[in-house]
Amino acid sequence: DDGLGGGDRCALIPKAYVSDETRAFFRTDTWRTFTYGDEVLYGAADRSLDATIEAVGKELFRRKLEEHRRLLAVAQQRCGDVAVFPCSKTGVKQVAKSRKNCYVTDSGCGYPCLDKLSKEWSRKKSEK
Repeated sequence: DDGLGGGDRCALIPKAYVSDETRAFFRTDTWRTFTYGDEVLYGAADRSLDATIEAVGKELFRRKLEEHRRLLAVAQQRCGDVAVFPCSKTGVKQVAKSRKNCYVTDSGCGYPCLDKLSKEWSRKKSEK
């Protein structure tokens, strides 16, 4: 979230916090009934993913997942601090700067750095 909240001023977004009361509510039948459809969908997706991993092969999947996580860490390290969002970490509005760094509002912020990194990886891969 960019902290704009649909308005024209920034608001700092507090860290997520789940109270003991809320945590207890998540264990009730009322909550389980309310989220039943989500649980069924999650279970189906989980079983489908397991079947896909089996079809691809566990070893190949493990290697590709390891590569994905490594590349994700590199991308975070190289691009995480250069992404410009509509609101700064201190709550200062910077929409004009973010327009050059995000696809739409706060979606895809940091893409110029990620695109550059992707081209570097593609070039290295083709040189092998």
